[in-house]
Amino acid sequence: MDFKIEATNCLGFPDSELSELLNDVYVGEGYTEAELAESLFDAAAIRSRGRIITASNTENQRLAGLVIMVPPTSNARKLAKEDEVEVHLLAVKKEFRNNNLGSKLVSKLILQAQDEGYKRIILWTQDSMKAAQNLYEKLGFIHESNFIANGRDFYLYHRTL
Repeated sequence: MDFKIEATNCLGFPDSELSELLNDVYVGEGYTEAELAESLFDAAAIRSRGRIITASNTENQRLAGLVIMVPPTSNARKLAKEDEVEVHLLAVKKEFRNNNLGSKLVSKLILQAQDEGYKRIILWTQDSMKAAQNLYEKLGFIHESNFIANGRDFYLYHRTL
């Protein structure tokens, strides 16, 4: 199976496809409550966070995965400083997993952040997201600290560029 990885901001994908991906991964797998997801995964809100990097299946052009690079100027920024970007909402559809898409998406984000002159990338992931933690560590992210938000344990990671 072949995939196209690009910074598209999801302009070629309908809102329903974007929301469906995030709901399937985050709500369907128990990481986010459905009520919270309604506002979190609103397509317009997602598009406004920052640069959306997508993976699409070249056979049918369907959205297979995404990750968002949130700049320090975005209202969605939570922890990034002026010379840092944040990683938000890495998601890959179950049917497309085991194709190295998560790694390809984050690697594209790293290159994009370097090209734009950022010095550091930060992200946080839930304690239960072990596969994501392993992926980030393989790509050079370092576990920095832990924190609790909305009753959930999160791990904070960073990567210097």
